[in-house]
Amino acid sequence: MNEETRMSIQEAVIVEGVRTPIGRRNGKLAGWHPTDLLAHTLKHLVEKTGIDPGSLDDVIAGCGRPVAKQSSNIARWALLGAGFPDHVPGITVERACGSGQSAVNLVNHSIVAGEFHLAIGGGVESMTHADLGPMFNPSYGAPDWYGDWFEERYEGRMIGQGLAAERLAQKYGIVRQEMDEFSVRSHQLAKKGWDDGVFQRHMAPIDYRTADGETGEMTRDEGIRETLSLEKMATLKTPFLEGGQITGGNASQMSDGASVLLQADRATAESLGLKPIARIVGAGVAGADPVLTFEGIIPATHKALDMAGMTLDQMDRVEVNEAFAPVSLLWLKEFDYPIEKFNSYGGAIAIGHPLGASGPRLLCDVLSQLEHHDEQYGLVVICTSGGMATSTILERL
Repeated sequence: MNEETRMSIQEAVIVEGVRTPIGRRNGKLAGWHPTDLLAHTLKHLVEKTGIDPGSLDDVIAGCGRPVAKQSSNIARWALLGAGFPDHVPGITVERACGSGQSAVNLVNHSIVAGEFHLAIGGGVESMTHADLGPMFNPSYGAPDWYGDWFEERYEGRMIGQGLAAERLAQKYGIVRQEMDEFSVRSHQLAKKGWDDGVFQRHMAPIDYRTADGETGEMTRDEGIRETLSLEKMATLKTPFLEGGQITGGNASQMSDGASVLLQADRATAESLGLKPIARIVGAGVAGADPVLTFEGIIPATHKALDMAGMTLDQMDRVEVNEAFAPVSLLWLKEFDYPIEKFNSYGGAIAIGHPLGASGPRLLCDVLSQLEHHDEQYGLVVICTSGGMATSTILERL
């Protein structure tokens, strides 16, 4: 690396992050257009930081299912809906459940490279308004997006995520009892997160309007079940496989929500009077078997740690997205990490999983945890369909 190149590298920091409370599919946020849902978080972020939105170099937003009302370039339409000047650009990226986390990582890389000085990364998903498609609903039949060469290679072996979760549990010897116990834990800890004032630190309350016309202010995640028991969990059916183990209770909830983070190079942040709260010290994306789809969380974890030059025992908090209980339990089987620091205020099983928003949501929540406990490092890992996973390590400043 020559001196000229070295001088162009900037230190990237996170200035602030916000998220909406997460709503159930067809719940309190059902009346919100997904573009407006993202615009709400953009407006809240600008109000909270006091920045001039006209100084933004770009807005990168992830959307896991860019179809129906959240198709096209939702990032651009949302920033204009939020009142940002016409000259501010926006781009939407799609990496399924890792879309929003990829957006944040991409902004970080662009700042480090000197292309951006001030930008927003985040994501949105309204599973109320998006056609969930064949990967979520087997009644659709086989997807039509693979192409002949892919089909020839995988010989019709691709399956929906629910059945893939069943096979993951079978492969690694994860049984329903431990999945159900982990899921009840998720709800209990998510409730504790709200009761202890952890989640409120980066929350963007929102006026809700349901499809039935009910209105009010939403200040708390909607999906948390405060009285869920193992006995109730044991009664739930297994829709993906007769005699299987995956139920609606040990899988993530289909949800609506949005989350964004303001990112900058340190010099720009300081010149604007903005105090950095964190920085990304490691990030990764990995691929694995697209049929089993969830195993990418293991190499993605290693990639982020390798980039940071760190070891897992240096992480004060770890969040592995609870797409299905066996995904998080697989990570725990693979890595020797204390469970009390793992998904320590619940996860997507309780809070919900608005695909494109889940990565930034987790980053905001990890920041909240690090601030609440006066800790320094947090790791976020998300599996995605197609056998990939994304990862980010945050250092609280």
